[in-house]
Amino acid sequence: MSDNYRELYNIEKHRSAGLRGENTRLRKTNAALQENLNQLNKLLASSIPVIWHDLTKNPDDLPEFDKRVLDERGHKVYWSSWDNIWYDIDENDDKIDQPSHWCEAPYLKN
Repeated sequence: MSDNYRELYNIEKHRSAGLRGENTRLRKTNAALQENLNQLNKLLASSIPVIWHDLTKNPDDLPEFDKRVLDERGHKVYWSSWDNIWYDIDENDDKIDQPSHWCEAPYLKN
């Protein structure tokens, strides 16, 4: 192997080792962040009561005008009494069919 190729090989070998180390560090950071998120979700779930409104049983049990709520898919939606239409906030305010269930979520307040 000529000196130029050997030097290039050594540079790439060190760069590759550095990238593997960075990859490992990022995986550990990601795992730690995911664990923190899991803990926060458990805390949130244990401290905030969630009441689901079943529109199949009571179609008149609608949220307040333009109040952002979650539907059964977990999407942020709102009901507009102005035109009696449901809109999906996650999908650029696209019109949607009436969800079967909705719940208020305190962290969605404006």
